[in-house]
Amino acid sequence: GDNFISVVDIQAKQKITDITTGNKPHGLAVSPDGNLIAVSNEGDNTVSIISTSSNKVIQTVQVGNVPHQLSFSLDGKYILIAINAEHKVDVISTVSYKIVHSVSVGRNPHIVLPMPDGKNVWVTSEGDNKIVRINLDEMKVVAEIPVFGFPRVMTATPDGKFIYLTIRWLQGVVKIDAGQNKIISWIQLPFSEKFDDEGKAAHGLSVSPDGKVVYLTSQFSDDVTAIDV
Repeated sequence: GDNFISVVDIQAKQKITDITTGNKPHGLAVSPDGNLIAVSNEGDNTVSIISTSSNKVIQTVQVGNVPHQLSFSLDGKYILIAINAEHKVDVISTVSYKIVHSVSVGRNPHIVLPMPDGKNVWVTSEGDNKIVRINLDEMKVVAEIPVFGFPRVMTATPDGKFIYLTIRWLQGVVKIDAGQNKIISWIQLPFSEKFDDEGKAAHGLSVSPDGKVVYLTSQFSDDVTAIDV
């Protein structure tokens, strides 16, 4: 595929420019202050650091094999990258632009979700059917939750009390109590009559700013459902 990301003016609804990254860009994250963009490049195992003031790459950092999604810590000090083929999260300092920690998290990590407390990050382990919590002060896994299926995408409520997670084959979402470290309920949507042998069902999701509504995309029914939670 093309090795760039596009910058779009959402007010004018126009593309401003393209920014060349590494090979096969996968994930993208914006720093809390809005000054930096980080892009994981799955094809050459790098992370491109982009200045939003110049729309240019200012650093390229070599990371582990097959980087997937990534996020900035809420204080902006770190970039955390799920390294899918090496079963770890690489942690880049935004001061030195070097890897300062690598944390083993289970097989095939994909999503990295910083929590509102700024101290913890949850990571999906697709190969081990679980999610794990990294404490950023200790830089180690301090909790894990079996999710009894292939975890897809997750998001947290603004107060950090609950996590919502999609799982392959489930046309719906599970609700996790982040304090108790366990699944407490699930919400199921109607299934399609067709069978998808790749397990595609509910996939992407987000929580409204007030934490009262979960928006859930479905690859079965090609729609978005708003769920009152």
